[in-house]
Parts: sequence; structure tokens; C-alpha cells
Amino acid sequence: MALFVLLLFILADIPVRSRGFASGLQALIFVLGLSTSPDPMLAGISMLAMFMIWMIWQLEKMGGADAQILLTLLLLLGPTILLPVALTGGLQGLIALLARKKTMPFMVSVFTGACFYFLLQVPTS
Repeated sequence: MALFVLLLFILADIPVRSRGFASGLQALIFVLGLSTSPDPMLAGISMLAMFMIWMIWQLEKMGGADAQILLTLLLLLGPTILLPVALTGGLQGLIALLARKKTMPFMVSVFTGACFYFLLQVPTS
């Protein structure tokens, strides 16, 4: 999956007309990731989430650092980290709307969501 993320960022630097080979290679790695994973459903969800985060970054709706941190957390912890991050991001967006601010740093939501994720983990003994 890390190779899939690496190809996403390489694909961002390739001109649109030259993306054929890189896109094909990316699709091949996606299929190989699904076929070699012990849990193909989890791998598919993770790679789809990675692609969505990359697309949001490409559309310039999220900063590069935010996307890199989210992708790293996704690689390390799996797609379950995205729920608390999304909930805190929505709360932060509501606060920004009420405060009539155009932008707010999303890193605050990522940090807060990750903290909630770790606090809600059930300790195993």
C-alpha cells in the first residue's frame, strides 16, 4: 500500500498527457495489493481512502502536509482512523462557519481526531 501512495504522488508530478503508463502501473499495484493481502476488503477500503485523500489534495481543497499526515496515519492505523478525524473536521468546519472564517488549519482536526482514536482504544491485557 505504501507503494500505491508513492505512485499517487509521482503521478501528481507527471503531465496529464504522459500519465498512461503511470496510471497502468498504479492499477497493477492496486490489483496486486488486493490479491496478496490477507484481508482484501480492508486493503481495498484503505487504497480507496488513500485515493480520495490524494484527489482532495489534487483539487487543492487540502494542503500537502495535511494529506501526507492523513496518508501516513492511514498506512499505520488503517481506515478506522478516518472516522474520528472526519468528525472533528466537521466540528472544526462548523466552528469556522460560525466564526465566519474562510480557512482554518486542518492539522488541528487531524491531531484531535487521532487523540480521540487513541483514547477510545480498548487496552488488551
